[in-house]
Amino acid sequence: MRKRFALVPLLVALVFLTAPVVGIAAEAGKGPYQPPRFENYRWIILSYFDGKSLVDSRAASSIAFVNGRVQGTGTCGAFGGEYYLSGGVVRIHAETVLNGGPCFEVNLKEAQAILDALNTGERRIEQRADRIVLRDTSGAVQVVLTPGQ
Repeated sequence: MRKRFALVPLLVALVFLTAPVVGIAAEAGKGPYQPPRFENYRWIILSYFDGKSLVDSRAASSIAFVNGRVQGTGTCGAFGGEYYLSGGVVRIHAETVLNGGPCFEVNLKEAQAILDALNTGERRIEQRADRIVLRDTSGAVQVVLTPGQ
């Protein structure tokens, strides 16, 4: 019986000695900010390559990659299609779904430029702390995405 009581102070001391270490480990487990994953998340199209240079999107265009399907909204309504992901490379095939509403010529040009920047060949996914950059095989930036709401 005496041996059991002798272990109690030892266990109490062990708890008090390891408590700060456990607290530090829990705090360290939070780690640095982790950006959302590429898939299963809605992204805002911040900028895109228009065939000449990288330009900021004038409209609140967004895109999501879910289970091999790409869905988004652009200046002329919704767009959708398929994507194929292999490691850090994505191949996208998306088309505009015109909803019969008015689409001004300037918006149509932007919508087509965004689709061209997404659709033309493989895109290397470069994930940064606050954005995802899609680059073509020569390394040129084609699309810049930021986390959506």
